[in-house]
Amino acid sequence: MDGSDIDYYRISSGPGGRFYIHLRTESGTLAPALDIYDATKKLIDEKLGPDDELVAQPNTIYYIQVSGQRNTTGQYTLMVSDR
Repeated sequence: MDGSDIDYYRISSGPGGRFYIHLRTESGTLAPALDIYDATKKLIDEKLGPDDELVAQPNTIYYIQVSGQRNTTGQYTLMVSDR
């Protein structure tokens, strides 16, 4: 991810519950920001940091936006689980 890059990911919920979102940075330079959007692309959650939790509606599409705070850069791995 470079300073002007924004990445989007589409996730689908199953029967409901919670999503746990974790962004593992591969460098010491990326300060991540996570934004979560619903299926209509309405912002429903913002998080400055690598972790977030979402109460999901059953069988619903969500979008995760990953960006660097203050134009920070670096590689990362996005992990989403419903544990």
